[in-house]
Amino acid sequence: MLNIGIRAHDLGKMTVENLSEKIGEYGFSHIQLALKKSLINLNDDSGRLSPGMGNYIRDCFYSKKINISVLGCYINPVHPVPAEREKSLTRFAEHLIFARSFGCSVVGTETGSPLPDSSFTDEIYKEKTFQDFIASLKR
Repeated sequence: MLNIGIRAHDLGKMTVENLSEKIGEYGFSHIQLALKKSLINLNDDSGRLSPGMGNYIRDCFYSKKINISVLGCYINPVHPVPAEREKSLTRFAEHLIFARSFGCSVVGTETGSPLPDSSFTDEIYKEKTFQDFIASLKR
């Protein structure tokens, strides 16, 4: 049996019930679920995730034979404003804590950009950016 996955947000942003139904209709058995990008009426800011939320979302997908293989948490781990970087890292840490409630053990993110809007710049290749990334990773 071949298992094929999709980024859930490629199908649009909707309720978990509608999204699981739509993905099930396409026959995908695995997804990367970036909560903010995939689900309406969902706030995954720090302090909002819970085991109950994860279990409910996991069960909606499981009922359609869909596994959440990756919990997406797109942050900028090298944001130039320390307070913004810390806010993002806290959010990412919560995703790590609650990933198992969603039925997965992997949390994905970006490598980031030293620009506030996360856009591309040659600065991503600089030693300082790399060291900032390592510091965030250690955190």
